Formats: sequence, C-alpha cells, structure tokens
Amino acid sequence: MRICGDCGKAGPSWASLNRGILLCDDCCSTHRNIGRHVSWVRSLHHEWWSPSLLMMVEALNKAGANNIWEHTLLELGSPTVNCKPKFSISMHSNKENFIKAKHEDLEYILQPDLETDGLNGLGAELHAAARTPNLLTSLHLFSQGADPNFFHEEKGNMPLHVAAKSGQTLQAELLIVYGADITKKDTSGKTPEECALEAGHFDLANRLKEVKYHVPDRLSQYLCSRKPGQLTQIDLFKNESLAIVDSVQNSEAKTKLKKLSNGQFERLIEDVYDEVDRREAENVRLLNYNKGQNHISNNSTLFLPVHPELSTSRNQGRQKLGRLTEKEFNVLIFDILQEIKRRDTTHNLTGKIFEKYFLICNKLKTEISDEEPLYDSVASDEDYAYAEKGISPERASFSLSNGLPNENASEDDLKKSLTSSQATINRLQSEIKLLQVTVAGLVKENRELKDEILRARSFTRGIEASGEGEAEPVSDSKTQKCTRPTSMYETREGLRYWTGKTEENSTQGIYQRQLFVQETPRYEDVIRRTEQVAKRIKELWTAMLEGDVRTFVPCAERIRVAVAELIAIFPQSPPDELIRKLGANTARLQIECGSLQNCDTTVATNCLQQIRNCAYEIAKATKLIVMNAQNG
Repeated sequence: MRICGDCGKAGPSWASLNRGILLCDDCCSTHRNIGRHVSWVRSLHHEWWSPSLLMMVEALNKAGANNIWEHTLLELGSPTVNCKPKFSISMHSNKENFIKAKHEDLEYILQPDLETDGLNGLGAELHAAARTPNLLTSLHLFSQGADPNFFHEEKGNMPLHVAAKSGQTLQAELLIVYGADITKKDTSGKTPEECALEAGHFDLANRLKEVKYHVPDRLSQYLCSRKPGQLTQIDLFKNESLAIVDSVQNSEAKTKLKKLSNGQFERLIEDVYDEVDRREAENVRLLNYNKGQNHISNNSTLFLPVHPELSTSRNQGRQKLGRLTEKEFNVLIFDILQEIKRRDTTHNLTGKIFEKYFLICNKLKTEISDEEPLYDSVASDEDYAYAEKGISPERASFSLSNGLPNENASEDDLKKSLTSSQATINRLQSEIKLLQVTVAGLVKENRELKDEILRARSFTRGIEASGEGEAEPVSDSKTQKCTRPTSMYETREGLRYWTGKTEENSTQGIYQRQLFVQETPRYEDVIRRTEQVAKRIKELWTAMLEGDVRTFVPCAERIRVAVAELIAIFPQSPPDELIRKLGANTARLQIECGSLQNCDTTVATNCLQQIRNCAYEIAKATKLIVMNAQNG
C-alpha cells in the first residue's frame, strides 16, 4: 500500500521527484512553501508524466527511498525516533517543522564523512553506480552531496554517459533530476544522447532528446494545453483564445527581452518555469478543494518562496510574477517562446540553455553567483557579437582587457553591421511611406476619374439621344462566356474590336473607334487593379511584422490573383518587359513563401529576406505601371 513518506497517510496524490517519495496533500503544501530547489513536487493524477520519470519515482518509493531521509529516526535509542508526526495530526507547526528539518536541513540523513571519502570519492562511486539498476545507491550518494556532473579522469566521461551506454533509463532520469548536463561531451566528443544511439538504446536516446527541449515544451504545454514535439514547432501553439493582439502594444517588452544577455534570459526562463510549476500545483489544489474534499489543506502558495541562494532583487522579481494576471502571464510566456526560437535560429544556441532548470540544490552543492539584478539590467551589443562568433563572454572580456587588435577589429565589424542594418531599415521604412503616399494619390485620382466617367457617360447619352450615331457592343455577353485564366502567363483572348461599316458612315466609325478600339487599358482600370495589389502587399507586410509564418502562403496567393487581374488588362502579345518582370517576381514570391514553411531554421532568415525583396520589386513595378498609364 502506498503511503505518504512524511506522515504515513494512505493514498498520497503527490510525488517528490528528487526525494523519491510520495506525499499527501497536507505535507505537499509544506514542500511547495519550501521551494522547488529543496523538493520538486508534482501531482500524480493531474500533470503529464514521462513514463520513465514516473517509473523512476515509483521504483525509488518502493525500494524505501524514505529511509535515506529518515536514517537517524530508524536507529534504536535515537532521541528523534518519536518526532515523526502521524497522519491524524493536522498541519500545524510541529508537522511543518519536522518536514523542514527532514528535507531542507537534512537533519536525519547519514552525515557524510568528507575527510575520508571527499566529494571526488562520492563522484567516483556515483560513476560506478550509474551502470547498475540500483537507484537507491545513487540517491544515497546524492544525499551525501555527490556531483551529478563528476568527470572521471580515467574513464573520460560522466555518470550520464555511463547510464546512456548501459541503457539504464531510470538512472539517467535520476541524474537529470539532480542536474546532470545532457550537453556535456566525453573525451571522444560524444554526448549522452549519442552514446545511447551508438549502444542501440533508441528509446533512451529519444528521451534524452526530449529532455533537451523540456523547458520550452513545458511552457508551450502550459500555454495551450498541448505538448509540442520539439522547439521548432512553437509557432504551431499560438492559442487564438489568448487574444494576443498586443504584439504591437507589447513591442517595448519584446525589445527588452531581445536586449537581455543569454545568461539573464536563462535566469528569466528559470523563474518563469518555477512560476508555471507553482500555478499548476495551485490549480490542482483548488480543483481538489472545490470537489468538496474537506481534508485538503487550504494553505495556498500565492508567490514563489524565497530562495536563500539568490539575491534579494531576484527573489523580489520572482515573486512579482505571481501578481501577473493569467492573460499577462500567458503573453509573457508567448513572448519568451518566440525569443527562444529567435535566439536558437540567430545564434545557434544549444540545448544547454535549458539544462539548468532540472538542477536541485542541496546543502553540499554551490550555485553560480546571482548577485547582479535580473530585471534592472540589459545586455550590451557585444553579447550578441560573441554569440555569433562562438566566443564565450569570459574569453572575450579577457581579450578586450588586454587590448588585442583582433577583438577591436570585430567590434568595428559589429558597428559596420549595425550601421548597415539600420540603413536597410530606414530604406524599407522610406519605401513603405512612399507606397502609402502612392496609394493615397491613387485613391484620390480614382475618385476624380470616376467623376470624369460620369460626365463622359452623360455626354454619350446626349449624343445617342440626338441620333448622331449608335455604337455596337464590343461582345455579346449572352453568347460569350468569360472564363478566368488558370495562370497569369496563359495566353488570353485580345480585346474585341468594333467591326462596323466605317465606309458607309465615317463620322460614326471615328467616334466608335475612339470608344472601343483601345490597345492600352483605361487608366481607371489600372488604378483599380493596382490598389488591390498594394492592399495585398500590405497584408503580407503586416504578417511579416507579426511573425505569423502560416499566413505567408495565403497572402502570396492573394497577391498572385491581384497581379494576374492587373496583367490581364494589358496587351498579351508582345508582353511588356515591366509586365514580364511583375509576373516573374510574383511567381518567385509564391515559391519563397512556400519554402519558408518547410525550410530549416538556419535558412529561415534568408527566405524572409528573399520574400521582402520580391514584395519590394512587385510594389516597385506596380508604381511604374501607374506612372506609365498616367503619362500615356
């Protein structure tokens, strides 16, 4: 029978991943208030579990992992033997103090003899245990302070490499929970995933690949209740119900995200991940409470608990996340996911960004210093230059401090690149303004032309009423069926000419030829069709600014239809060079938009640039067509 590891109550519904025990609702509330850095708790029934991770927790609990954390309580004659609370006792200070002493202060574990073994000795034992299915030995070593990333000098690898080669999936899960880095390579240059593939353990290799993207996948799952397959698919999880219309209003916040250095951005993701964990656990607690289960503790965890190893400013920032509304928090997650993909595409960031968030701190493990504030500082431009060149910030700062000329040169290159990018942005903005002015002028001219057409029709009716002549129709609409061409390059039937008997009535023939025999299109037709082309280009440009790749192909198709209608009013034989280029750029735009949806993220930037160039050339050709029609 399964019981709570802290109070012995039957039917636990929570689990502590890094302690390997099951918990009841009352004890779980104290674990949540302590913090995930001490005890990482998850609901057994209301959260998604990887099968191997759940098997690891179940195996540890069944093997008696709780005895590791209550070692001294089991010793005969121990003064603390009777301090463990019973499940009949409700949550009060004694029970809470016991849980904190057991898990936060580690008072009841077998204290390590570091003078005899040392941390290296514990690491070597963990390295040996990783190839066996004995999870309890590994957990005992972790309670003593063993390093999950211990590098064995003789073997040339780490415990996770050993577990991957041996096919020990549960050992790998435990190592990852305690902070093993899946991106580390052994002396032969292989990651744990590659070691598993080489040994034929394909399920374990797939699990390691899944863990690599655990953090963005978890954020995506929280955002839209669906679990994506990998990082490159986060565009598929754009939840329409979020009404994320503030992609324009929230541009300032997105700009601040882009300015964060990689280290600052990682820490922000870690804090948001902890907040997601807190909110999901709180939702489960409220769900159980609303079901009328009166025995459920009503102790809420409204904010993230204080992490003693983090700076005061960062702890304050973490707790401010709890004040965000559901919509505000969802928008923040959405922006973070977009920024993750942008950095992974732009700077080829590896999965090591996401490995920190599995790290569970214990009393004998030190973290990287977090003294600098997270939310009040931004990255310098040099951080992105180092990422592009594959230079670590530490190495770069060392080189700059010594005044090496190659780093000065790279700084000059960066300034030139920034200047060039700014010039391109300014040019595109100028072109957009020019297009807007052109469209406004076309609308005005179109209005004036409509007035002229009305006056011309009145004049025509006056001539027909006076009997000076009667014009025959260009074509019989009842007998002639008009069909739309299947392609913009398909040969179309030319304009029908009026074929009256000009010899019998020369005055009538001259007048009718002026009305119906036109080799060039009417100016108002050109204006009407160019307005449609400009409108469709503007729709594509809006989609590019919003980053919605899924709408590129429909936008390109609408542009093709508008361009085809514009080309249709011009003589087909021989085609004008400007018309030919317009059609070619339209076809190229469709190809590039289709390629963008299927291309690799490494070439997506190039595809976007090609799409911009095609749209620019189409707009430019449209403008020249309007000018030629006006001068003609």
